[in-house]
Amino acid sequence: MSAYFSIIIELTKTKTIIRDFYNALIENGLKFESGFLDEKELIEDILEWNQNKLDNDYYFGYGEHQRNDYKQIFFKFNDFCETRLFIMNNKRKKTFFFNLIVLEEDLFYYVKINNVLNALQYNERMDLLIDLSCSLWEKLDILAIQTIWEEDDFPPAASAIAKNARPCCYPFCIIKNNGVIKTDNAKTRLIKNNGLLIESDCSHWSI
Repeated sequence: MSAYFSIIIELTKTKTIIRDFYNALIENGLKFESGFLDEKELIEDILEWNQNKLDNDYYFGYGEHQRNDYKQIFFKFNDFCETRLFIMNNKRKKTFFFNLIVLEEDLFYYVKINNVLNALQYNERMDLLIDLSCSLWEKLDILAIQTIWEEDDFPPAASAIAKNARPCCYPFCIIKNNGVIKTDNAKTRLIKNNGLLIESDCSHWSI
């Protein structure tokens, strides 16, 4: 089974947020390819389905059929082998999450250095994801953008980060700039819309 790298975007529920987010992705160069379960389904039908589900505060429960869930979307983005978007709802809360995923193997290649296998990052591809995230932050009213690898725990909510929970910033995150975040020597950069980009170095490690 493939391992995925996730960009997790937390937003407030509104009556237009599904389409607003999709349009922002398209404006940043992503191209709709197909639905996940039904490759022939039209994007308009997917967007309407997902917005209606969100408006009704739907949460995918244990034992339910996958066809009842929010519909996932495949995109074409640059030279990534797979780019897929899906939704995770916070039931009975005002917020929810978009999860944009790519294959981990699209972000690293492996070389031997002194007989030790090392994973090296494709910096150009990671920079594309960072630039995409910054653009989304500047276009939309996003609460937090965090990144995780396949084996990582799900990140804290923006409300918890505001109370000093540590954001998932490996390799990057974008949070509200409150002027008090401790970054442990990570690189930081202010961006538009009161955002703070935090980058942690994961460009090279031994296996």
